[in-house]
Amino acid sequence: MIQTLHRIIAVIFLFSAGVMFQACGPAYDMYCNIYARFVVSNVLSVSPTLYRSCTSLGEFCTITNPVGGAMKLYFKSIGTPDPPYPMTAQEAKSFVLGLGGLIVGLPSLAEQLEEEPKVVCFDLTCPNCYTDYNISHQLRYTRLGYVDCTSCGRSYDLNSSGIVSSGETGRPLFRYPVNFFPSTNSLSIVNK
Repeated sequence: MIQTLHRIIAVIFLFSAGVMFQACGPAYDMYCNIYARFVVSNVLSVSPTLYRSCTSLGEFCTITNPVGGAMKLYFKSIGTPDPPYPMTAQEAKSFVLGLGGLIVGLPSLAEQLEEEPKVVCFDLTCPNCYTDYNISHQLRYTRLGYVDCTSCGRSYDLNSSGIVSSGETGRPLFRYPVNFFPSTNSLSIVNK
């Protein structure tokens, strides 16, 4: 009788664990394997918008370089963009903005296991269009805290680790390791 009870409990436990595992969906590595490099020693002198995004909760900023390799970077948040930042020849060689640009900001919520929010960096390319079809669709940042893909219709929540917030389920945004040092006003995004 006791053995039967133990077997029933074991079956219930295994069934429950299987249901919980399926509910979580597939696991993804925290950081993608796409090369990115953006290191600046004085964020405020490069872009007031980028500085605000690194120091204000819920603020995000896109960093793009137009096609054709122009020697300028564009920093844009919701509202008026900064004037283009003219890169030096050295910066043009060293800055690599992932697949389609970067989006940097300070989420309004701390991530799991963190005591306070920390600056995050995502790629500005839709990860599901890229993974499923090998097509780089640049995401649009037109509403505070969200980026949208006009191709697949997904929206991604920048305040919640870049997860899909609406549209078909899928993987979260591609993410890069980032360090922001308020004491020196420096930012380092280096992947690989």
